[in-house]
Amino acid sequence: MRVDFKIALILAVAALPAGAALMVVPEYLHLSGAAVPITFWGGIALAVALILIAAIIALRAELEAPKSVGRWGLKRMWPQYLMAVCGVGFFVGLVAFLVLNVRTPSETDSAASSNEAAANSETFSWRWEPLSPKEGQEILARLQSSDPHQITIHCGSLNCADLGKSLHALFQKLNWPFH
Repeated sequence: MRVDFKIALILAVAALPAGAALMVVPEYLHLSGAAVPITFWGGIALAVALILIAAIIALRAELEAPKSVGRWGLKRMWPQYLMAVCGVGFFVGLVAFLVLNVRTPSETDSAASSNEAAANSETFSWRWEPLSPKEGQEILARLQSSDPHQITIHCGSLNCADLGKSLHALFQKLNWPFH
């Protein structure tokens, strides 16, 4: 195998790991701010550039090779050209996916605060009601014969506070340890 084909192959194989490594640099070096998008897009650009350089080197070497294989001398290297086209297509798809589906932290925070505001409004319909007296007595009757267990109730919003209070009262009647 000629040296230029070896160089093209090495570049093509190294393109994805090199691009991915540059894209995750901010995570390992704890970078923030403008460095994050620069390294991310730089990783994508590096991978695409390496794949294109590999294809150009291979095409140039193929054109300079003896023309004994096919009319244009390109029949031996079609898998590498296909790999270059698919690699660039992969990165175009990745960029399109990320642009359409990934939110910045400020967008995520604003969406979370609007969801919290909606959860606190009275128009929200999925508020958990407290246990009815009948439900409380049925649960109490079933659990009185059980061994005590350590109980913790996690309720992070107003939508479940009433249910949490009624469960707390029920477990206090059972004298179960409670956090």
